[in-house]
Amino acid sequence: MLRPFPLPSGLRGALLFAALWSGGMAHTFAAAAPAPDESYGVEVRIIEASRRAPADGGGPALDPALAGLAKELQGLPFKSFVLMDSLQKDLRKSESVSMQFGRPDRKRFLRVLAEGKDAGKIKLAVSMEVAKKKKPRQEFKSGVSIPEGGQLVVVANRANPGPLDSVILLAISARTLPPGTTTPATSSAPAPAPAPQAPAR
Repeated sequence: MLRPFPLPSGLRGALLFAALWSGGMAHTFAAAAPAPDESYGVEVRIIEASRRAPADGGGPALDPALAGLAKELQGLPFKSFVLMDSLQKDLRKSESVSMQFGRPDRKRFLRVLAEGKDAGKIKLAVSMEVAKKKKPRQEFKSGVSIPEGGQLVVVANRANPGPLDSVILLAISARTLPPGTTTPATSSAPAPAPAPQAPAR
């Protein structure tokens, strides 16, 4: 059961909890420079976590799309979790990817930069900005270290204006890919419908 608790002050940019292994115990890795063609599969799930339940009381407390994170999210002081958007991209060292998400009146921009690998951990620089009339305002900027195949959840802002009194969480996962593996960037936006095919004669 999700139980509400007051969110401690000063959580802007704070790491919410340590990296989570997808299975097994953590192992000690010797520090090594990444190979020239080494690339990393990076996924970021953007989650709206609300301290209040929807006014109509309907809808699940946990978005079904976040079922894989149920164990981790249920221990946090929020009543509901909704997947706003997601990003998947293979990045080489010093390569970055950016995306826009959010409502038209509250656009945000997420950027992820791959900084390489050190002591068995994939190092990423993550930042998030919110659009303003004059120029974007930075809400979150931090370097994160993800154990191989692991996952980390961070609080990206302290308050997300709206009736649900929510914040934005970033669930970040990363893994080293086999040499020569490349995958185009994808998001959770629905894909366009395929063009109609002419009937075979």
